Amino acid sequence: MNLKSIIFVLFIAFFAFSLANDDDPTCPNGFICFWVGQNYTGDQWKWTPRMNYRDLPRQYHNNVGSYVAKTNACFKNWIPYLTFECNEGDSSHSFTFGKIIDGVSHEC
Repeated sequence: MNLKSIIFVLFIAFFAFSLANDDDPTCPNGFICFWVGQNYTGDQWKWTPRMNYRDLPRQYHNNVGSYVAKTNACFKNWIPYLTFECNEGDSSHSFTFGKIIDGVSHEC
């Protein structure tokens, strides 16, 4: 193979790999990742149990469109008081509770 052929094959392989992973949102192990948009789009905020309870940042408050859980957590709404238990491996590309979520904690 000549250099042009090798570069072409590498380009095609990289392009195919990128397309195959478009639906696989990135979120580090030990975190919950929240997106403002559905289908893991828009701005992303990460939470880890080391943070204990946290109110979601203003732009995510009652405005989480999707999430990926790489740890266990409890999503909370304060008025009325509701919780949503989240387990490692859970995810949602269209998160209904995200319309009322106020915060996240390591326990319910």
